[in-house]
Amino acid sequence: MASNGNMLQPQLPRFSGKNFNQWSIQMKVLYGSQELWDIVERGYTEVENQSELTNQQLVELRENRKKDKKALFFIYQAVDEFIFERISTATSAKAAWDILRSTYQGEDKVKMIRLQALRSEFDCIKMKETETIEEFFNRILVIVNSLRSNGEEVGDQRVVEKILRSMPRKFEHIVVAIEESKDLSTLSINSLMGSLQSHELRLKQFDVNPEEAFQMQTSFRGGSRGRRGGHGRRGGGRNYDNRSGANSENSQESFSLSRGRGSGSGRGFGRNQGGGRGNFSQIQCFNCGKYGHFQADCWALKNGVGNATMNMHKEQKKNDEGILFLACSVQDNVVEPTWYLDSGCSNHMTGNRSIFVTLDESFQSEVKTGDNTRLQVKGQGDILVKTKKGTKRVTNVFYVPGLKHNLLSIGQLLQRGLKVSFEGDICAIKDQVGVLIAKVKMTANKMFPLNFTYGQISCFSSILKDPSWLWHFRYGHLNFKSLSYLCKNHMVRGIQNINHETNICEVCILAKHHRDSFPTGKAWRASKPLELIHTDLCGPMRTTTNGGNRYFITFIDDFSRKLWIYFLKEKSEALVCFKSFKAFTENQSGYKIKTLRSDRGGEYIAFGNFFKEQGIHHQMKARMTPQQNGVAERKNRTIMEMARSMLKAKNLPNEFWGDAVACTVYILNRAPTKSVPGMTPYEAWCGEKPSVSHLRVFGSIAYSHIPNQLRGKLDDKSEKCIMNSMKKEFEMSDMGLIHYFLGIEVNQNEGEIVISQQKYAHDLLKKFQMENASPCNTPMDANLKLCKDNIGEAVDPSLYRSLVGSLMYLTATRPDILFAGGNVDDHKSTYGYVFSMGSGVFSWTSKKQSVVALSTTEAEYISLAAAGCQALWLRWMLKELKCIQKCETVLFCDNGSAIALSKNPVFHGRSKHIRIKYHFIRDLVKDGEVIVKYCKTQDQVADIFTKALKFDLFVKFRGKLGVAQV
Repeated sequence: MASNGNMLQPQLPRFSGKNFNQWSIQMKVLYGSQELWDIVERGYTEVENQSELTNQQLVELRENRKKDKKALFFIYQAVDEFIFERISTATSAKAAWDILRSTYQGEDKVKMIRLQALRSEFDCIKMKETETIEEFFNRILVIVNSLRSNGEEVGDQRVVEKILRSMPRKFEHIVVAIEESKDLSTLSINSLMGSLQSHELRLKQFDVNPEEAFQMQTSFRGGSRGRRGGHGRRGGGRNYDNRSGANSENSQESFSLSRGRGSGSGRGFGRNQGGGRGNFSQIQCFNCGKYGHFQADCWALKNGVGNATMNMHKEQKKNDEGILFLACSVQDNVVEPTWYLDSGCSNHMTGNRSIFVTLDESFQSEVKTGDNTRLQVKGQGDILVKTKKGTKRVTNVFYVPGLKHNLLSIGQLLQRGLKVSFEGDICAIKDQVGVLIAKVKMTANKMFPLNFTYGQISCFSSILKDPSWLWHFRYGHLNFKSLSYLCKNHMVRGIQNINHETNICEVCILAKHHRDSFPTGKAWRASKPLELIHTDLCGPMRTTTNGGNRYFITFIDDFSRKLWIYFLKEKSEALVCFKSFKAFTENQSGYKIKTLRSDRGGEYIAFGNFFKEQGIHHQMKARMTPQQNGVAERKNRTIMEMARSMLKAKNLPNEFWGDAVACTVYILNRAPTKSVPGMTPYEAWCGEKPSVSHLRVFGSIAYSHIPNQLRGKLDDKSEKCIMNSMKKEFEMSDMGLIHYFLGIEVNQNEGEIVISQQKYAHDLLKKFQMENASPCNTPMDANLKLCKDNIGEAVDPSLYRSLVGSLMYLTATRPDILFAGGNVDDHKSTYGYVFSMGSGVFSWTSKKQSVVALSTTEAEYISLAAAGCQALWLRWMLKELKCIQKCETVLFCDNGSAIALSKNPVFHGRSKHIRIKYHFIRDLVKDGEVIVKYCKTQDQVADIFTKALKFDLFVKFRGKLGVAQV
């Protein structure tokens, strides 16, 4: 791209939203070459009033503007379109650069998180077996460069040491040579890479190409094989020449079968001198009549024992032919003491009966070898072998008579829980906890023989004859110490002398293994304050404190056992609390914190950088071992037990657990402890005995004295402290028990609260000039039907609305007068419901339905839907008040069809016209929020809100509502 004059615009690196660190490095170099980096990093100050500048300052300002626009142009050209939208509003190159850096590199907290991940990746990286030196160096340098670009100082020595630790086993000797011969502090990464690459090239020269090795083996298996080895005059024999492999390069499937004289003396060098085994599918055996082999190779002639018998030691010297299944080698020879690891063997197998410790001969089975021969299994048992780690028991071993070689099944070892791993030409067998049991090196014929260090027959027979082991088994694996004690004290008859064995019973290890008890005492104690601090974090609690805290963290001085506690809303506040604790204690005592002991909680991981800055040693316990941090763990348990006891004693809600815990810590600092004999932690820390005369029972009611300046002559001199706490949050005053509120009189007696509006009702009668009216037994005549009077005299609308509003407020204490009348002209029904809790009602309503119901079932169904909505709202309100309803809310309805409709989700012809919103009651029933039950009409209390009733029913329902004469 051309620019002004003869200058060419440099090629800009493209930023697509990834790898900001690499892109920023390239851009910094570019800006440095153009002398623009200072304007991007620091920016320049724009002057509003240029008239006050000198000529030199104006020239400098114009130059800065030019550089800034040029740098901003480079940024615009180097980013993608969607990134350009982020910086399009930037007015300077510095502003655009800061936007990109904060977006893609992050602030300090984001960098810290990214650094944590990169450090973990750097610590865990290992070179793969299939990886080259160059590939591994590229991987680790990418991580190192990312660490450095995020502010981490990673020296070459640290990288070199990490590379040497991460090399695989095949580079072990060269790693040792480098560490012994070179100074790692001055060794560069490039020099190390060159040394390792030169060694890698030497390793490749000695490695055999797998494809070439396979071709050599195939050619050997296809080589000549005579019917008999000999040097008679007759030669040749059968010759199956695979001409595609021997003579012809064009023909792919050209085979010839010829019978003639061979090229040597005697019968030999006959079959298949070409490059393959030949096609035997058309060859018929003259003995068994089957296809695929000759009569000389027939298994039937040899009673099932084929000519695949191999002498391992002799064959290894003659050729390098691969052996897939050792189970093919069957003959009645003496069994060798060597065991071969076999991945194609389903079970451990041996042909030597004498080595079994236990043998169940009733077990009968058969195994199939690689050449389809079936061998009989005559028993299954256990054998004992000696290793460097002690005697081991090999269980479930098949006894196969005639099997030449002992086979160890890799699959059965893995099934038992052992670990089998292959690295190079080494096979390692480890137990469940990773302890090495045996290490086997691969032989020249690709086998893994395992030689046990024992005299095979005498070893097992001595174990069987040893009375110590025998009685150990008879006594159900009782320990040898108890057996010896039993024998020496002649506590039983018929037992022989027991000699304590040093050998380990593997069954006892698997069945009785347990963790030893941790020491009750400490081998080391701090000799000065703050020399060792124990800490632990407790939480989260299900209930937050009144201050919103869910955790607390404790710090315990090992020297004095003084205890400090801090309350937290989140775990991330732990570091802030420790800094406050450190500043306070070091200032008070004059000592410095040297060591902090904690568990491996995530909240303590963030302490790492701070500890490095302050020179504090951080001790973290091992995983699943809380005993190593027992001081803090036990102290937290003591704190919670005391706090729980104090809350239960005063029946305080759980929200006060923070106050109880703080009180507990205050008490424990003034209580005795075994760790500091003769004094309390407070005295050990402060040097003086504490006074406890001011202590009071936790949860007791406290009274605060009111100064003379804040009270009158007749006012109380003190008030409960709970009022003081509430005054801090609310503007309020204590006026005692309520007696009158907005026209409602409240009388609080023992066991009941009575509310009434007697004065309000009298004022209402007086206002509307009805104080002399005659009283009635019921609000409305049951036989009266009201309809619209079109010829009647119009009333004053304002006075009428005032009367209706006043009566509605009166129904707050008189629900029995809630229903006044219904309009028969619009044919709309009235529904009502009432909710009760315990023995009192607390919610009721009476309202005209918004639609015309076609049947009583529909009208009752609409009422059920309205009541269901109210029930759901009440359940949620009670839940917020911590009064959770565990069972369904019961709705009583006196219409069986409406109840059935609420439980039946099917729409049919008689209910399809009902509006969908009223079917909400079905969901409430299905979800278990409410349950609808039937009640008789004469027991339906809600009828008082829907119709005019006769006197006896009215009085009955009014009594159930709790309305009574005062």
